[in-house]
Amino acid sequence: MAASTYEFGRLSPTFLATFLGCLTSAAWTLEKRRGLRPEPKAAADAQAALIQRKGQEHEDRCLAALHGPPVAITRDTPERCTMETRAAMDRGVPLIAQAALADGPWIGYADFLMRVEAPCPTRAWSYDPWDARLAHAARPEHVMQIALYGDLLARV
Repeated sequence: MAASTYEFGRLSPTFLATFLGCLTSAAWTLEKRRGLRPEPKAAADAQAALIQRKGQEHEDRCLAALHGPPVAITRDTPERCTMETRAAMDRGVPLIAQAALADGPWIGYADFLMRVEAPCPTRAWSYDPWDARLAHAARPEHVMQIALYGDLLARV
């Protein structure tokens, strides 16, 4: 599962999916970021830790089922991550894990980019974003998130 990060002035597909999935929580978060609510006290949440661990295990299983070893983008600055992703795409690698895609205020980390043999304006191949979801069914916010990854990818 892509990590959800928020930098001042940056938006992510994960943040939007969270916003769409829980408007009350999202509205509270936006108020907090505007300084209208105090920062919450950190609390250990065993259920959240379990969900995160299970999500990572699911993503690892998805990765193992995909063809070829991936080029994994290491987490660094957004600029470096997007440069590494672009370089991997330019080399035509078949699978990119944790691909960083950015445009304007948007930045997102797609779980996987899969090479497809369809040309794009700059290469004889292109990529499709894939997302590993530990869910029984896709929800609208999941579809919006993967669509935003696709939109960001189209700009690259």
